[in-house]
Amino acid sequence: MTWRKPSWWTHLLLALQAPVTNISRALATFLGQDASEDQDGTKLVESVAALRFARDRRLNEVHRLLQSNQRIRVTLPRDQQTELEPGGPEMTAQHQNRSFSSFPSDWRQSTRLFLQVQRVLALPLARGMYTLASIAPSLTEVLPIPVLCLVGRVPPRNHSVYLDPEKVTANLIDWPSFHNGAAAGLRVASGKLHRTWIVYNRPEKLNFVHAGFLFGLGLNGHLSSLAPRDFYWYLHQKHEATSVGVLLGAATAQRGSMDIGISKMLCLHIQALLPPNFTEVDVSSQVQTAAVLGLGFLYQGTAHRLMTEMLLSEMGRKPTDRAMDREGYSLAAGNCFASSKN
Repeated sequence: MTWRKPSWWTHLLLALQAPVTNISRALATFLGQDASEDQDGTKLVESVAALRFARDRRLNEVHRLLQSNQRIRVTLPRDQQTELEPGGPEMTAQHQNRSFSSFPSDWRQSTRLFLQVQRVLALPLARGMYTLASIAPSLTEVLPIPVLCLVGRVPPRNHSVYLDPEKVTANLIDWPSFHNGAAAGLRVASGKLHRTWIVYNRPEKLNFVHAGFLFGLGLNGHLSSLAPRDFYWYLHQKHEATSVGVLLGAATAQRGSMDIGISKMLCLHIQALLPPNFTEVDVSSQVQTAAVLGLGFLYQGTAHRLMTEMLLSEMGRKPTDRAMDREGYSLAAGNCFASSKN
């Protein structure tokens, strides 16, 4: 009997018979690629789909579009003569009467890069939907999170182009980094996840990426594995984004359960639910808004009378000196009031 090379279907059956945590590695080995290189998880989804739909190339294009850790291709048409808006933020006093093509090449490339960077910062939202529940991580490995590359390249020499430092502000990259971490957290499939793995993924210094990662894990129900001391440690660091991610993630993980422990944790961050003689706590408006929104998830569909009356009163409270934050707080209270009804 002559030996025959196993078919791709045999390799697939062997991969499916392996433990769930090893499926991604088995598929990556079969396809001849290193799983560690696929930091965002889009290549794994594409590879698994190729086993069934080998001739469909649409997912290849999706994988290319959702990559955020590669330098951004920046090109300018040769005949571009578009005028910038007079008095606009990209115009300076000495450039008011000049066409776009008459500006220095580096300035035009940096301006074009700034427009394309805004597209890159929106990619984590789509990547979170595309790679939803696609992996079961190994307990001995840290889940890789791709970076948001804000550097451009100009063909054909592919030299690097950088943004104007004045445009790279915290408002530009902080919350997109939060969404980037949330997209990585959403990759973890639903199921029992040990708290030691979540703690193992904790960075040395808390940041927006890890805050979003905690929120993504909570959306898939994994933060229910954390102990009360873990929540206390995160909140005690007084990192605003981390507090937002923990409060929302813990509430969504226990959605509709009216869990007493999570309810107390959320109520401590809402001034309307604190006793009159309670020591005043300095809580930022964003954390208060997240706590109110978390109550809506925790009491979803329960028609709890105390929470319903509180949310109704918070919607009608007069705005304070911070009117913009007040609008977001009222909007969160209104959404929670609607979700708490049967």
